[in-house]
Amino acid sequence: MLSVLSLASWRPRVLALFIPTIRYGLYMPDSIDISVVIANYNNGPESSLFGHDIIGDCLSSIRDTVGDVKWECLVWDDGSTDSGLDTVRRLATEDPRFRLFEGEHIGRIGETYNRMMSKTRGTICCRMDGDTLTTTAGWGPRVLEHFRGREELGFVGPVQTWDPGDPNPEQAGKVRSFRCWLWTPKGRRNPWRGMPVERAADASGDCDYVSGSWVAYPRQMWVAGVHWDAGYLGRGEDLDWFVRGRALGWRCLGDAAIHCVHRDTVRTKRGARDIKSETYDAQRFNRVWNFHHYHPEAKAVEIFGDSWRAAEQEIPDDAKF
Repeated sequence: MLSVLSLASWRPRVLALFIPTIRYGLYMPDSIDISVVIANYNNGPESSLFGHDIIGDCLSSIRDTVGDVKWECLVWDDGSTDSGLDTVRRLATEDPRFRLFEGEHIGRIGETYNRMMSKTRGTICCRMDGDTLTTTAGWGPRVLEHFRGREELGFVGPVQTWDPGDPNPEQAGKVRSFRCWLWTPKGRRNPWRGMPVERAADASGDCDYVSGSWVAYPRQMWVAGVHWDAGYLGRGEDLDWFVRGRALGWRCLGDAAIHCVHRDTVRTKRGARDIKSETYDAQRFNRVWNFHHYHPEAKAVEIFGDSWRAAEQEIPDDAKF
């Protein structure tokens, strides 16, 4: 039971990396505070329900909100077939802090992030989806301060909300993800989901994981072996990544003062989550960690449930998830 959690028997995955076409990115300052990494695939206007320039808006929001830090943004384009790639090319030409890497489509986001991480130069990294908008000004210095204050901190995530242009307008501006728990007696929980964003205003604190669409972490954690498992077919690699970090003692924090908007519901050409791949990913997670990702068994809760036990009294009584 939970034999994979024995650190003596666990080894980081070694990936066979290919050399991509590096189109831009010659900006080489003496030091970088934050490296943002983005895997891009079909986030252009024609891949949006409403014609939004999804990747352009994402990159502009980083430049406009990161604040007074030295930063770079690495974008790995996974063989896009829409005009989003041209948008990234233009921005990388105009601002060398954006570094673009182009490769053939592989469709395994974990592998893409591992490839980018080998090229980052920042002390702190921040993984963002290409359909995410960061809306909090000055988030960069705030993130750096979190990591300066806690050596064991491995992950920091914001309050994620639904897009105001979501096809379900009643969800607009409500919390989509914040301070999630995995190892609880009731299974996987996202307690602030669906609540007005104001309900999370004073709720910063530790948790088991945050949304993989926006998460900051120390580069040293990846160097130490907390890589993404490239074997997942869908987008389940992020939860596996959080568990790998937690198994090595890294902690996770949800910061209610940082906000982002996840816009995947306004995209049309990325493809929906396929039942076959979702089933495969759930089975893969179960084989690796010996519990289902929605229903951890009692031993896993006993080993990893400290964040939940410490924060149980903070959870809203009317939480539905």
